Amino acid sequence: FLSLDCKVHSGDADRSNIRFYQQLSKAWQLEDWSWTASDVHAYLRRAKPDSFDLIFADPPYDMPGLQALPALCLPLLHPGGLLIIEHRPELLFPNPQPGEQRLYGRSAFGFWVGGG
Repeated sequence: FLSLDCKVHSGDADRSNIRFYQQLSKAWQLEDWSWTASDVHAYLRRAKPDSFDLIFADPPYDMPGLQALPALCLPLLHPGGLLIIEHRPELLFPNPQPGEQRLYGRSAFGFWVGGG
């Protein structure tokens, strides 16, 4: 997304990952990349509605509360915004279910479109 001149905000609970992102950003001169060191659920609860055009989530496959991400993320999208969650293919999401799912080997990507 950064290579497409998008402004990117990443969240990660692991502060060592955040330090790595900061080093990478400095080395590659990526000015449109910011980070938050936070648990994803806490971060999403603090975010304002209609804040994002796109949310891409690549959580650990065994993350507690993973199935709740669509309900937390969809209100944060601009109308027509896109939510993409990488997950195990066998994981079923309760409502709202993804509008589309694509399988790539042992991974799946669920796609939701924000209403508004």
